Amino acid sequence: MPRDFPGASYDAWKTRTPDDELARWLGDYHKYEDEIEEQEKEQEMANELSKQETHKLEIARNLMAAASQDSGMQKLLKFKKGHYYAGSEAEEIPLGREFLAHCGGWIKMWIKFVNGQPERKIPYQTALGEKPCERDELDDNDSTKWPKYADKPSDPWVLQFSMLMEDRETGETLAFITHTGGGRVAVGELATTYSQRLMRNPRSGQPIIRLASRPFGQYGAPRPFFEIAGWDDLDTPIQSASAEAVGDMNDEIPF
Repeated sequence: MPRDFPGASYDAWKTRTPDDELARWLGDYHKYEDEIEEQEKEQEMANELSKQETHKLEIARNLMAAASQDSGMQKLLKFKKGHYYAGSEAEEIPLGREFLAHCGGWIKMWIKFVNGQPERKIPYQTALGEKPCERDELDDNDSTKWPKYADKPSDPWVLQFSMLMEDRETGETLAFITHTGGGRVAVGELATTYSQRLMRNPRSGQPIIRLASRPFGQYGAPRPFFEIAGWDDLDTPIQSASAEAVGDMNDEIPF
């Protein structure tokens, strides 16, 4: 008996009529139409959710930019030799402390230091697809004219990463700042995990992370690591510091 009629008898198959074939063809066609319509609805829903997330991000960014101008700058969150510090190094934050990381507000920034002071800042907002230019596209490419630090030429241009994090214990917002290779890896890993989850679920919230460290490099020096403890799926607005705020928070030579 043909596979096209698994539930029919052979006699019924032999006695089929053109009307039977037409009805079967129309049934298959309508089923195909229904599947296409369902796929189109799912795509429209995904597109609408994506627009909503983009709109939320833009609103949050504008609010943060305005708030930064009026209420001061966020305290820095730094990592040094296996330890995290808030503001000055006198205030250490213990490993395991939980923060809400605003991955959608990740900013990369080229900063040029002249005589110990930032002279120029070029921010890039990763959520908008902005990418930092290559180092050789900037000025001061002659290393023989660079200022020296520890008797070695020191590039006046520094590429820094910044991401806002909310302390879940105190509610305080801090800006994690890093220019090191290990710090960049930590931010990149976190952003990758977040973006992969966001592609699977457009309603995904921001990651809840625990401060940790891992060995990095040839000699296993500690580097930041953000262990994901959970997700904040309550439609929390994505926060991003304004370019001006991040610039002001980076007004120190990262040596």
